Amino acid sequence: AREVELKAQISEMSTSLLPQHPRMVTAQANLRDMQSEIESEITKILQALENEAQVAAARVASLRRNVSRLKSKLGRMNKEEVTLRAFERDAAANRTLLESFLTRHEEALARMQADTQAANARILSKAHTPLSPSFPRKTPMLILTILGAVTLSLMVAFVIEVFSSGFRTADQVERITGMPFLGLLPKSRSSNPATAAAEVLHAPNGLLAESLRGLLGHILLAQVDGRPAKSLLVASSVPGEEKSPVAMGLARIMAMGGYQVLVIDADMRRPVQSYIAGIGTGPGLAELLSGRAEFMQTIHQDTASTVHVLQTGGQLGNSTAALGSERMAWIMDTLGKRYDFIIVDSPAMSTAADGQVLARICDLTLLAVRWGVTDRKVVQRVLKTLASGSGRRAGIMLTGVDMKRYRKRGAQTVLDPNLR
Repeated sequence: AREVELKAQISEMSTSLLPQHPRMVTAQANLRDMQSEIESEITKILQALENEAQVAAARVASLRRNVSRLKSKLGRMNKEEVTLRAFERDAAANRTLLESFLTRHEEALARMQADTQAANARILSKAHTPLSPSFPRKTPMLILTILGAVTLSLMVAFVIEVFSSGFRTADQVERITGMPFLGLLPKSRSSNPATAAAEVLHAPNGLLAESLRGLLGHILLAQVDGRPAKSLLVASSVPGEEKSPVAMGLARIMAMGGYQVLVIDADMRRPVQSYIAGIGTGPGLAELLSGRAEFMQTIHQDTASTVHVLQTGGQLGNSTAALGSERMAWIMDTLGKRYDFIIVDSPAMSTAADGQVLARICDLTLLAVRWGVTDRKVVQRVLKTLASGSGRRAGIMLTGVDMKRYRKRGAQTVLDPNLR
């Protein structure tokens, strides 16, 4: 617009002034300077776009390599499972054979002892082996036993289903909520969030780490608007559902795989990520949103891994409005260009509306639900709130699972393969 204005002034002055006139010379010089600045800015923009394209291509190549590695690992696991099943069948056959040998041995010993004792008796008539028992009758008793066992099992299952307000199996989660079940996390040995999140570092091949790797597989394969997911909101229905240790544990698992991961603690009411990461207090997301601090002042590295953490910082007068602002969207977009993946720790959905606005700017939402504790109706209300605020895909993970009780019930972990 300024260039057009200068050209108009030059055209107007040319009707009354000569080209060598000082005013004409000055106007022409200003026009040339402005055109040079425009050309310089265009060159910078083109160079920046070219750099972004190169970075995006490198990330695509990295993701493809990771997907290939995951597929190879899955193939190896399937082969190992087949071998394990074969060993189990061999062991069962050998056990049966051993029991048969022991039975025959006992029978032989009994016959030898009987032969060595002189019987003070004589045979009056030979005893014949009966073809069927006189009592009880086998077929009716077998039918009654089966019917009784089935009836008792149904009654127990019905009582558990009716009187338990929480979720205990993958089938319950998917049937009642209609959301994909992403897995379960075993109960931590400690109630301390820092200790719970550190289990993946102390036992990288443990059950907790493997469960988080299963969740990571779904995240890496997830597609949002035709592109790989870049951000995940970790939320819960109520406080105390271990969402914060889950967020940091997942971030550390990703960092082990070579990803550059950022954890944003957006729980302004109960911040805990700075404690888990051992980075102390200081400026954070609140100062970044208000413009009182820069990225370099607010982002710190986890003391136990390569994960970066953006802590909450100070207080916000209206955290919901701030987290749902264009400034927050700009922050997420800017950080998304710097990191391979961003994990956002949200406040409990039933205590604040912050999680609802955060779900709009995150690609995926993971709802942590305490196994057998969190009320189903509360979870359904939270999912309804998420659905009304964002069209993004949400999934559910059960936390704090007592694995012994879970296995006794015959429950199976079913991961949703269609998280797209």
